[in-house]
Amino acid sequence: MPSQDNTAALMAAVEVGLFTAVSEGAGTYEEVARALAIHVTNAERLMVMLCAIGLLEKSEGRHRNAADVERFLVAGKTGYDLIVPSSNWAKLQLDGGLLSKLDKTQLPNLKYLDPAVQAQLARMDPGNDYMVNWLWGFTTVGINVDKVKAALGGTPMPDNVWDLVFKPEYISKMKGCGVSFLDSATEVVPAALHYLGKPSFSKNPGDYAAAAALLGAGRVALRSQGFGDGAGNPLAWDRYAYAGNNPAKYIDPNEHWMLG
Repeated sequence: MPSQDNTAALMAAVEVGLFTAVSEGAGTYEEVARALAIHVTNAERLMVMLCAIGLLEKSEGRHRNAADVERFLVAGKTGYDLIVPSSNWAKLQLDGGLLSKLDKTQLPNLKYLDPAVQAQLARMDPGNDYMVNWLWGFTTVGINVDKVKAALGGTPMPDNVWDLVFKPEYISKMKGCGVSFLDSATEVVPAALHYLGKPSFSKNPGDYAAAAALLGAGRVALRSQGFGDGAGNPLAWDRYAYAGNNPAKYIDPNEHWMLG
């Protein structure tokens, strides 16, 4: 099973509270479906995937959590005082009931946190009651300015730099110098959804179909995928590309960015 499918199954299970339901005694597809208020077919499909990747175990028609799942992914049983997930994972954990509310009286230095970053987090955690920013960054576009301008010819640089990788009239001109996308669905797909004006972590299948069409249109200029070679390409969509030795300029244009 592809790794992205494994991740999607895990994220879905955490979000709907499946592991907690199983821990509380829901062992069949029908019992889990009732506990989570979902269709039994959806419960079965998800549980089959979770069994395939070793997160659930099945015996005599009933399911139980794998040992590590029971220890770390069941609400109230994690044993952690502090976890450091990315913001989208934290939102799933919050929705799944895995996070405890902060006691802000014990955190006097909260007043020193950047208000702009806190406002971004509040879109997922209203009131900043469960999450505290530890480290933040954004997904954006890195370009070799001279080579990109040469590739564009008489076409001016767009106001929104994401047009360089999403609009065919721009990305088609980059074929000669190369375009690189980070080989990570959790980076690429949310950025495409954001560009389309959709929620970056949408639950609407139609939004993902639109993102797939958008990404497919740019394949004509895609030279490589991955971390190492992508960092050296003249136009690199790779927030980690600064780790390579390259002449890229990283752009945060007109607030067309996402908190990560």
